[in-house]
Order: sequence, then structure tokens, then C-alpha cells
Amino acid sequence: MFTANTDCQRLRSALVRSDKAVQLAWAREILRTNRAGWKQAFNSLGSEQEFQEIQLREAASYHSNVQRCIRDMRAISPSIMNEISVLTYVALYDLCVQQGGLEKGSTLLEIRSRVDSETPLTQEHLLKICVQERAKSASSRWATDCLIRRMGIIQAAPYSATLQGNTANRNNTNFHLLGEVKGKHVCEL
Repeated sequence: MFTANTDCQRLRSALVRSDKAVQLAWAREILRTNRAGWKQAFNSLGSEQEFQEIQLREAASYHSNVQRCIRDMRAISPSIMNEISVLTYVALYDLCVQQGGLEKGSTLLEIRSRVDSETPLTQEHLLKICVQERAKSASSRWATDCLIRRMGIIQAAPYSATLQGNTANRNNTNFHLLGEVKGKHVCEL
């Protein structure tokens, strides 16, 4: 699976020792010197049933965080959170993977305050408020990335923003897939 020029032994050793610094150094080095080898190795790994099951199990572990976000949003604006749109679920899932949820610091208070002043009439508007306020509570290094990832999902299109003095752009070749689910809802949430 991992060819000789991917330095698999160094990665294996770092994983066994739970050495995050060496793991990151390995990833950066292989991306810089052998991106094709890295891609081939992880595509091969991803085609293995055992690793697919691990990925699915890990992906499913974020569902409870998304449900907590939905409960928080329903507590703030129950009428527009009756049915959960697929885009809301996807954006909240991404938020939970990157930021854990909505409840950091005073984020929920800031969301409530904006909802009181803006009175959103759509789930999308409420979602934008939520992801914007949660992005503001991220470290300055990642705040813009947090914002543009979710806003790109919500708009299903490239998004640019400046937050806390950092400007970034986000495009994703899979944004077109989000356009296909616009207006659809997730069952039983």
C-alpha cells in the first residue's frame, strides 16, 4: 500500500508513539516531496474494507454533536428548525468536525443576540448567523477558514472572507453536489 518513497516506517513509528509532531512533519514532507505517492498510498488504503469501516465509524461519531447543534438552534428559533435541510446538516457536520459545536464561550449568547436583532425567517439565515458567530470564537489563525468552509457549503459556491485580519478563499470541486440537495430535508432530526 505504502511505497518505499513514502517513508511508511517513520509514520508507523509516530502513530505507535502518538507523536503528533512527527506525524505532521511526515505529512508535510511527503506532500512537499511526493504528493503523487501520498495520494496513491491513501487511495489504496481507502479502498480497503477494514479502513472504510473505520472511516464510517469515525464519521458517525460526529452525529451526536450535530444533533446538539440542532437542539441549540431549535431552542433559539424553533419555528424555522422544524425540518432540517441537508445543507444545514452538512454545514453543522463540518462545523462539528472542525470546531466541536456551537457552545464555545459566549457563542450561543451572541447567536441569540443577533437572532433577536435580525429576526431570521429562514433556516439558512439562522445557520449563517450560527456559523459566523462560531467562526469568530475560533483562534485568529483558523477563524477565516472556519467561516469560508461553512459559507461555501451554505451557498454551494466558492466563498471569500476576511476575519480577524486574515483573508481566505474557499472553492471545492464538489460544491455542485450541494446544489443537488438544496431544498431537501434530513429525515427524523
